[in-house]
Amino acid sequence: MLTREEQSDLLNLAWNWDSAYTFEVIDGVWKATSTADPAAVLTADSADELRQKVREDYAERQRAARPLSGDRMST
Repeated sequence: MLTREEQSDLLNLAWNWDSAYTFEVIDGVWKATSTADPAAVLTADSADELRQKVREDYAERQRAARPLSGDRMST
């Protein structure tokens, strides 16, 4: 059973990242699954650790989705 603080942390993660990740806590392990890539599961021992991993993962996905500087998309 989650403490009130953990429940609040879980709701906060879901509120801020709802369209990009799904969240759960199972047996004390915090998990985030990318909605863009369900095979990509991030795990952590705490909400704060998971939040940091989600930020890093999201930023990396955004960088990967953008063309490199100087590259042009052909039409």
